[in-house]
Amino acid sequence: MLLSFWEGFILQASLILAFGAQNLFVLESGLKKDNHFIVAFICTICDFTLILIGLLGFSFLFVNFPNLKLIFGVLGTGFLAITGMRKLFSKQITDKSEFNYKNSKSSKLDTVFKSLAFSLLNPLVYIDTVFLIGGTGARIEALNLKVSFWLGASSFSCIWFFGLSYLSAQVELLRLRPQFFDKVSKISGLLLLFFATKMIYLSFFLE
Repeated sequence: MLLSFWEGFILQASLILAFGAQNLFVLESGLKKDNHFIVAFICTICDFTLILIGLLGFSFLFVNFPNLKLIFGVLGTGFLAITGMRKLFSKQITDKSEFNYKNSKSSKLDTVFKSLAFSLLNPLVYIDTVFLIGGTGARIEALNLKVSFWLGASSFSCIWFFGLSYLSAQVELLRLRPQFFDKVSKISGLLLLFFATKMIYLSFFLE
């Protein structure tokens, strides 16, 4: 039982450590201390649920309905592109007096919707989390070992997202230099546009 726990833990670690749009969003939320633990919680719950869906054998939906990949690809690409452009062309902070740390935070509802979008509007998350992780666990016959595998994979997600949120929130550059926010926002915007372009390729040109 312990072996299946660590099997799930290590498999999830090997996939989630690949830096993508979701991890970028978690990192940026932590740097800004912008409801970062809510972000970590939503991302963790999404992983918990998607792995469970794979374990229950529902991965066949994406095999029988390949258009689902295109739908998520279109939605995800649009979301990433729009978010990236907004960050690139957002107003720059040129003076400390312009920077209001409390007012710069997003509403909790907006944070929840953005966290869900970054977590779910990426067709690759279903390949990695539902097919690879959930599908691996689904082949385990014993129920207790299956549950142990799910807990192992889910535990790494929890540790990773909350750890990334906490550690990035310890960076005080944003409080000391408000202009650091501009740099984070612009770099984040460029990376999101890169991820949007990558998603187009993976969703429409890679079989």
